[in-house]
Amino acid sequence: MACERTISTIFFDFGDTLVEGSPTYLRRVTQLLSEFGFQREYPDVAHAFTKADYLLYRDASSGSLNDDGQYLGRFLDHFAACLGVAIDWPTVLPQILKKFDARSYERTLSEGARDLLEGLQAKGYRLGIISNNDGRCREKCAELGIAKYFEAIVDSSLEGVRKPSPKIFNVALGRMGIAPQEAAHVGDMYGSDVLGARDTGITPIWYNPRRCEAFDSFQPKYEVERLSQILDFF
Repeated sequence: MACERTISTIFFDFGDTLVEGSPTYLRRVTQLLSEFGFQREYPDVAHAFTKADYLLYRDASSGSLNDDGQYLGRFLDHFAACLGVAIDWPTVLPQILKKFDARSYERTLSEGARDLLEGLQAKGYRLGIISNNDGRCREKCAELGIAKYFEAIVDSSLEGVRKPSPKIFNVALGRMGIAPQEAAHVGDMYGSDVLGARDTGITPIWYNPRRCEAFDSFQPKYEVERLSQILDFF
């Protein structure tokens, strides 16, 4: 099933889409929660994280979030509720972040990522990144040797707005000088990536290796478990 012929540009999420950690981000989150006394299995943490992201999308769509700081606070509240635990985030979060940042892990390209980028570029597609990141997304891409593939790298910390807000998708469209119907967006989060792209008029491609459920009635037309499958659409 091929994507629309009007698509000229493909945007990608960064973490847990093009790039993954060893151990993965959510496995590190699971371990840290355990160390702070919140015992949950990895599948439960992954489900809670994905559902919290969807609930955050609903909050953003309702207009109840006004700035980047509110996004984080609301997400953490949803995450704790989805886990079924009471977490005093103002007290615990600084300690968790300190441990999280101090813990070493290896950042690598996801399986098939480089071949996908090279394959799409060889077919004439323009590429970009839209990432909820820490201001160092371009630097991380350079370290992994993939910065050369992207005409635009849009980092939420530098823009002051994050997915699923249409504003960050529109920033990326503006940088590339294209209309929404000319773009597709590949990402792993149902709320931030799939619904955020859809609401902006961008074709979403759900990279879903964890086989997460769709929490909404919308089922994206394009869904893959492996990055290599995306080449079949173009």
